[in-house]
Amino acid sequence: MIVGKEYVQHYRSLVSNNGASLSVYDIMPTRPDAPPEHVILDENIKAQEQAYYSIAAFKVSANNKLVAYVRDTKGYEIYTIYVIDAEMRTPVRKPLVCVTSYLEWIGDEVLVYITMDEKNEDENLKWLTHYFPTIAA
Repeated sequence: MIVGKEYVQHYRSLVSNNGASLSVYDIMPTRPDAPPEHVILDENIKAQEQAYYSIAAFKVSANNKLVAYVRDTKGYEIYTIYVIDAEMRTPVRKPLVCVTSYLEWIGDEVLVYITMDEKNEDENLKWLTHYFPTIAA
């Protein structure tokens, strides 16, 4: 989070791994010669016109080309999934509505998520997948 800002900014940057495996928990380099950072999603901008704003999940596909995030703008815990191109930050399809906050990438191209009805009733939950073949290729 940036000082003076209410929400998180999601970045990525090249990280030298020197042969070691990398993790999403690695710390980004901050030295003067560090590679430039690339903002994937700035929640402060997305939240500007919302009375309520929450990102419940943020997941990057295995090939680092797609980002899926789950957003709630009402506070009712009925979420919407947005899938964007990580480099261009543009949507790759229409949002998936009436979903829970759970999502997970299976490899590069398949997103698993759970739908719900608008009454937010547990007995109506359904597991679904969505395939992104042309974007991830």
